[in-house]
Amino acid sequence: MEGASKMENKKRDIPELHQEKNILGKISELFIDRYRTVYLILMAVFIVGWMSYTDLPRENIPEVESNMVIISTVYTGASPEDIEQMITEPIEDVVAGQDDLIGYTSTSASGGYATIILEYEFGIDMDEAVDEVTKEIDALIFQMMRLTQELCTLKRVRFQLCQCP
Repeated sequence: MEGASKMENKKRDIPELHQEKNILGKISELFIDRYRTVYLILMAVFIVGWMSYTDLPRENIPEVESNMVIISTVYTGASPEDIEQMITEPIEDVVAGQDDLIGYTSTSASGGYATIILEYEFGIDMDEAVDEVTKEIDALIFQMMRLTQELCTLKRVRFQLCQCP
């Protein structure tokens, strides 16, 4: 009983406790006075959130659409300079004028290997972009075959992130 009377005396000594409360003061007083109810509500929200999280559909390997096309060429025995002049630059010239193409990078390496990475804007139909690249490269190969009998092996790859481990 003495503890309760001491608390009442302290409340009388604090003038802020006697002022009229605004809406936030009334709401906070409601939650402070009924703290057990607040704990119960928090536990209910946590349980419902956990149940919702565990019910979300998930995929082990989600399909992510990429905006890149990778062109890889092999011309056995050619130096990097030869591969660049005879293969990489003509392919770059052919694909450089495509719509929605942001940019491209190319690498020519020893052993006759070359890689050209084309980067497109997001949101375009990548199947259509791959078809367009294929048509242009096929036309280029036909022109190169007429000029020389040596034909490099050309491999076109559509890069998809879901295929990577």
